[in-house]
Amino acid sequence: FQPETVVEGGFDLILAIHVLYYFDDLRASLARIYGFLKPGGAAFIVFADEKTAYTGQALRAYHRDDTRFLASFDKTCDLRRELLLSGTALQKHLDEQFPDSHAALRSEVQASRLYGHTLVDILALSLITGLDRVETPAKFDAVMALIRTRPEAIGLRIERGGHPAREGMLSVVQSQVVIELRRGAR
Repeated sequence: FQPETVVEGGFDLILAIHVLYYFDDLRASLARIYGFLKPGGAAFIVFADEKTAYTGQALRAYHRDDTRFLASFDKTCDLRRELLLSGTALQKHLDEQFPDSHAALRSEVQASRLYGHTLVDILALSLITGLDRVETPAKFDAVMALIRTRPEAIGLRIERGGHPAREGMLSVVQSQVVIELRRGAR
């Protein structure tokens, strides 16, 4: 991949899987993704609904005493949900930015879980989103405290009677938001 070879309006398909957490300006980044689509092209965007997901709860556990961080994090989560679940604000923004096309957005929240064989696996999975940027090992202490004292908050359970490959594994709630963003012609 060479950035100088990226062509505006040159892609039929773009996958943005668990990357929204790293965008500084969500609206601008989504507009950029949309701008790379050909007419008829689609972007599929997936992210954890951190309002309810284990990774969001883990990040909150680490920052539990930082009210400013928590307020900012909640605001970011709410913005993602507003833009991508309702779709109307994002469609309006994209239609203004790209008057030659019409944005079509479909979204759904999918109940899903993260699986591990041990508590250490579950602990490591807490790093999937924002907690990966925290450099201190204290993050693991905070997440282990969450796992031990509030397992119901993360939906921790031992899998029984479901898929044979997951029998006996540990799992936690990790709801995913799945978006299809399609670029149509006017």
